[in-house]
Amino acid sequence: MLNNPDAQTLMQDARDMQAKAEQLMAAGDWRDAPEKDCLATCGATTALVWDVTGVHNNTSAQINN
Repeated sequence: MLNNPDAQTLMQDARDMQAKAEQLMAAGDWRDAPEKDCLATCGATTALVWDVTGVHNNTSAQINN
């Protein structure tokens, strides 16, 4: 479980997006389902990075400073 409450919220959003992707795939929407699945993966990754590092948005400006 994530320690950061904001990261937990972001992870839940990612889980919701994954569920939506599964619904779209079951409905045969082969165009929108992969997009939702990709967004879910990005959201989950961002939540994990945020929880571990405390950095919400890993932009190059933040990394280089």
